[in-house]
Amino acid sequence: MGAAILADVAAVAAMKAFADKTVAFFMGQVRSTVGDIPVMFAVGNSDSYIGALPEPGFLSNTAEFYYTIFLNGIVDHQTFLNTFTTGGYYSADLPGTDLMVIGLNTVMFNYDFGDSEKGAVDAELAWFDSQLAQAKAAGKKVWLLMHIPPGADKYSTAQSVDADGHITTATMMWNQDYQISFLQTLSKYPGLITQMLTAHTHMDEYRIVSPGVPADTTPSIAPYFGNNPAFKIFTFSQDTFKSTDYRIMNYDLATMPGQFNNYYTFSTAYLLQGFLNDSRLILYPELAAENAKQQFYREHYFSGHNYSVPIGNTFYPITDKTWPVYWCGIGHMDEQGLIDCVNAY
Repeated sequence: MGAAILADVAAVAAMKAFADKTVAFFMGQVRSTVGDIPVMFAVGNSDSYIGALPEPGFLSNTAEFYYTIFLNGIVDHQTFLNTFTTGGYYSADLPGTDLMVIGLNTVMFNYDFGDSEKGAVDAELAWFDSQLAQAKAAGKKVWLLMHIPPGADKYSTAQSVDADGHITTATMMWNQDYQISFLQTLSKYPGLITQMLTAHTHMDEYRIVSPGVPADTTPSIAPYFGNNPAFKIFTFSQDTFKSTDYRIMNYDLATMPGQFNNYYTFSTAYLLQGFLNDSRLILYPELAAENAKQQFYREHYFSGHNYSVPIGNTFYPITDKTWPVYWCGIGHMDEQGLIDCVNAY
């Protein structure tokens, strides 16, 4: 028994060392591509040794990688370590600009781990409020990065629709108490956040998180959930720090060997010009009223692909019956609001 325990300890240590080297290798590849510019990031649910959340051991062991290789040392070292090693979040004032970037750890908001973790989430939300207050006082704008977005898990919820396309419950991304606190904080700083970027769903989607602040989700490189690998390239105004457009690149897995190619450009596809946040707000009702735009959104949600993966998991395209979940999930972050919207569609 003692030998088995020692072997397990050695195996865990080897796994952690391998994970750390993988993080460093990936960061090095990114750094060699982008030159000297700082790389902003948000930790996700796979940034972990245990496969659930970025736990303190992982954060402590990789903090210097994130600070040196990604941030390029542009923020105070100890300030970064204080928040990142305890909670996986940080802020950075971009040198020579009036822009603050905040990288939240919203993986913690997804799980109910008990009272100790609730204290950690409360601390992060209080810190977030303080950062927004500092940015406002300094006349800065904010870009907010997070992995798991608020609102519903649209895909899981869509699989629960009944014969009439109605739902009685919804699968939510966050603990709803945390979401309420987060949204209350946002409401205190209208106009401060000019860009909100999320991930996690692997899909080409967006959500109107709070009035005037849509969150753009960048599709995943990994095709785990029936999507083609894809990513977005944003253009933005240097005067306002607001995005004006994006183009998306995708890798068509049906064409092998393949490569990343231009997939579509938002302004051309949806015939909308101006700041992207404003265009997203305009697009929301149009997706329900205009068939051509709705079909484009539905067909491109999976970045051009929908299939059964070799391990046998089946992924379902958006249908007329499930579409209300996907549409309502853009504009309704709370569960009851989503349910009412779907059932009234």
